[in-house]
Amino acid sequence: MENWTVVITAALGIVDTLTAPLLGQWVTLKKDRRLRQDELDRNARYLAIRVVCKLDPFVNECCNVVGDWGEEDQEGYSHARTSTPTISFPDDLDWKSIGPDLMYRILGLPNELDTAEQSIDSAYHHGSTPPDYSEFFEERAFQYGQLGRAALALADDIRRIYRIPTREFVNWHPKDTLESAVTEIQKRRKEVAAAHAKFVLQAETTAKA
Repeated sequence: MENWTVVITAALGIVDTLTAPLLGQWVTLKKDRRLRQDELDRNARYLAIRVVCKLDPFVNECCNVVGDWGEEDQEGYSHARTSTPTISFPDDLDWKSIGPDLMYRILGLPNELDTAEQSIDSAYHHGSTPPDYSEFFEERAFQYGQLGRAALALADDIRRIYRIPTREFVNWHPKDTLESAVTEIQKRRKEVAAAHAKFVLQAETTAKA
């Protein structure tokens, strides 16, 4: 019986000798993972705050644009009263600290801005007539209305995910301004398209008669 006790004691000693280092490594790895995750969380919140601080003024600028239908000069030609909104994000942010979907939405916004500018430029050079350039101002308001809505939704999502305080508005809200502008332009364009289709149909009917 004493021999078995010695054997068991020796076996337990061997197990302790083998498992102690493994347990120590596991504790160390777990601690390292927690520290890395804490760092990622801090970087993600830091990124979120800086991105939101870029989105908020961009949304405000888009609201200014949707209300800008030009100002006449002394010769009767209309010119934009508001500057063109721009947005860019700092290069020193840890983009790997956030999820890929959110990263894509943030980094894709400047590309959407470039696409909108191309559409506005095309409307100015190919679809707009002086002196009021109404087609240009309509396209400008429409594109920046959509961009403003996208930026506002993105800012709201970032605030919700990273528990950033919401913006307080008293007499107005950018969402109402942007939604109203886009909806009004879409309605007007549908009416114009319907009127044009009716005119074409009448012309074809007259030609056949």
